[in-house]
Amino acid sequence: MSADVEIDQARLGPGALSVAVTTTVPGFLGTEYLGAGCGTPATTLAANGAPTSPNASYAIDMTGGASNYAVLGFASANANVVLGSGCELLIDFNQLIVAELVQFDAAGAFSFPVPIPPALSPLDLSVQAAQFFPSGPFLGLGGLSNGLKIRAAGTGCP
Repeated sequence: MSADVEIDQARLGPGALSVAVTTTVPGFLGTEYLGAGCGTPATTLAANGAPTSPNASYAIDMTGGASNYAVLGFASANANVVLGSGCELLIDFNQLIVAELVQFDAAGAFSFPVPIPPALSPLDLSVQAAQFFPSGPFLGLGGLSNGLKIRAAGTGCP
């Protein structure tokens, strides 16, 4: 996308203190990868579309899990807590916005709808999922998916 970038003068002297130059700049990045998951089977989260407002069909796709296993999806503010065994918790339970228990289908997938309403104020969310299976690296209860940061109804980068 094309936009102006402002360049400041390196050393003060005669002339303008800054100059605007039109150039190519990064566009909207609605989803940012926060880190890998842990455990086998490994659940993977991916955004299904752009988190613009409005977007009634926006969703987070969960894949790679074991069929018919329970999965708990989280959304919150960002965190980074190393739990050991290669697991990182990438959401903040103190600022938890939503947690929903779902079940993967026979193919090991689930699409988690996150409709974005019109006129939503920009909101940054971190999302991650926990899949429950015996003796997993996440507290002995299962595994964690990768983490994503989503800028819902925003502009620029999360």
